[in-house]
Amino acid sequence: MPLETGIATLVQMVKDLNAKPRWEGTPQEGRESYLAFTYGTRTPDQIVPVAHVLDLSLPGPAGPLPARLHTPARHAPFLTLVYFHG
Repeated sequence: MPLETGIATLVQMVKDLNAKPRWEGTPQEGRESYLAFTYGTRTPDQIVPVAHVLDLSLPGPAGPLPARLHTPARHAPFLTLVYFHG
């Protein structure tokens, strides 16, 4: 399955920079890099207001896992992005 055009563009931007990976820099460098490639790349028309936030609990192997669902203030379909931290 091909990458969505916006994600493919972001991946190419990272490759073109030839920057060192975030985990090889300082925490501050990592934060700055993350912000540059997230908030720093958005234009005002790309910012979608959040209509609703729901805190959830999902079953996990060692007990419940906290999760949060953000619903945009616009009509479906919605793109989905899932972050797994661990």
